[in-house]
Amino acid sequence: MPSAPHIVFVTGGFAVGGTERHISQVLPALHQRGWRISALSLGGDGPMSVPVRDCGIPITQITSEPLLPVPKIAGLTALVSQTVKACNHCQLLKPTIVHSFLATPAIVGNVIQALNRETKCIVSKRNQVVGPEAFWGERLLE
Repeated sequence: MPSAPHIVFVTGGFAVGGTERHISQVLPALHQRGWRISALSLGGDGPMSVPVRDCGIPITQITSEPLLPVPKIAGLTALVSQTVKACNHCQLLKPTIVHSFLATPAIVGNVIQALNRETKCIVSKRNQVVGPEAFWGERLLE
């Protein structure tokens, strides 16, 4: 029997919210069924990470380091910093699938797939058009 595919879930963080609650329920269920699961968090830790950690799923915090303290440019450079770190981490993990939740993780997941054609990217996101862009062109990248 072939080994289970490795799925890396990319999320904005583990604060209390609908997406985070969904992740905290789905990841442990997949892990219990024998799937190889990892998580990358682009934001802070929070209570929704507890069920994920409790079943032994590794969560890697991908911190952002804005290169310039100029507001709209800082958002873009922080995203570039996180994307590079996430891509480097996925080069080590060699996931079969990257599943991204929401806007910023979707950008990161698509770059991971573009750099590694053997990795498939799945994006689950709701419409984020109502809020302001973190930087010019963010919606275009989504």
